[in-house]
Amino acid sequence: MLWRGTTRAVPYLTGASMEMIAHSGLRFVSYPISKPDPSTGKATINWIAKLNYDPDQTSNREDYFATATRSTNTQWSTASLSTDGPTSE
Repeated sequence: MLWRGTTRAVPYLTGASMEMIAHSGLRFVSYPISKPDPSTGKATINWIAKLNYDPDQTSNREDYFATATRSTNTQWSTASLSTDGPTSE
């Protein structure tokens, strides 16, 4: 299952850094796709989250426009990350 989106947030590290996190069937990639707004410091951050499912597991794969929330992705844990970006509700 793949989720894609953008989030307005303050860029991290150099301001042009890409973040790649992966572990056992989970993958998360994010990177800025705009320059920061001079008044807020926020840029548009593109992100992709991928979760490998067991093919026999039921899911709503056909609903392309379904909205996902943190509770939808029960296998993701962001306890060690500090972010107000893509993983926040």
